[in-house]
Amino acid sequence: MGKTVKTVAIKGNVQYAKVATRIVEFRASNPRGKIHTEHELVGEDTFEFRAYVWKDSTELIKMLANGIGIDTAKFSCDANGSATAKVTKVEQDKGFEKQETIAVGRALAMLGYATDGNVASDEEMEEFENFKKNKAAEAIQTACKALETAKTIDELRTIFAKLEMTVRSSEEVVATKDRLKKQLTEKKQ
Repeated sequence: MGKTVKTVAIKGNVQYAKVATRIVEFRASNPRGKIHTEHELVGEDTFEFRAYVWKDSTELIKMLANGIGIDTAKFSCDANGSATAKVTKVEQDKGFEKQETIAVGRALAMLGYATDGNVASDEEMEEFENFKKNKAAEAIQTACKALETAKTIDELRTIFAKLEMTVRSSEEVVATKDRLKKQLTEKKQ
C-alpha cells in the first residue's frame, strides 16, 4: 500500500491528493520506480492514454534485456491506469498533458497513493463540477420556459409546485415566477 499522501481541499472541502504530490511520494518510496505512459488514437476521434507503474524498474529492465517485448513486460507492472478523451478535448489547451496526468493519477491511486481511495484526478473533479453546474443551469432554463407557458395564476402555481426544490429556489426561477405572477394578476384585473 502507498504512503499517506498530502491532500488539498477542493470544491466543497473534498480532500484530494494532487497527482504531482502522488508522484513525489511514489518516487520517495520507490527510488527505482518507473512510470511509463503512452497514447494511441482509438477510433476516428478518441485518444486513449495509458500509464504503467513499476515499483522497481530493475525487473522491467531485466525482462527487456532478456528479449521480452515491452507489450509483454507491461503485464508485470504493479499498477496501471488509463484515460480516454475525444480528439477535440486533447487538442484544447494542455489537453494532452491533462489526459496523461489523469492516467498516471489513476495508476498511482491503484497503488494507494491517494488518501481517500479517490481515483479521479483534479481535472476530472473540476470537469464533474462544471458538468453539475451546466446541468443546474439547464434545469433552471427549462423551468423558466415551463413557467412562461402558464396562462393563469393557477397554472403558474401548479407548474411552480412541480419543480424540483433546488430549481424552485433558484433566484432566476423565483424572479420569473414573480414577474409572471404580477403580469397574470394585472391581466386578470
